[in-house]
Amino acid sequence: MSNELIPLEQIQSRILVLRGHRVLLDRDLAVFYGVVIVDPITGSMWNITPDKIDQPLSSSQAALIREHKGFVVVLVSQITDSERKQMVRIN
Repeated sequence: MSNELIPLEQIQSRILVLRGHRVLLDRDLAVFYGVVIVDPITGSMWNITPDKIDQPLSSSQAALIREHKGFVVVLVSQITDSERKQMVRIN
């Protein structure tokens, strides 16, 4: 996975409004390969590249990302302070 930032326009073009909520379809979210952080209270989502994660990924999570077959979803409550500084908002 590249460490390059995804252009904001590319992210915004994939966001849909469904019943008043901004959402991304799984197939569209998969283009961000890496780790997606979700705040279940607000619905906010962030992306962080695996190399900026303090916690080790399981072998299956790492393979999923390395092979560009998907992404890992983590709750915002599971993120460390140093990881929070690296997050990029995607919605």
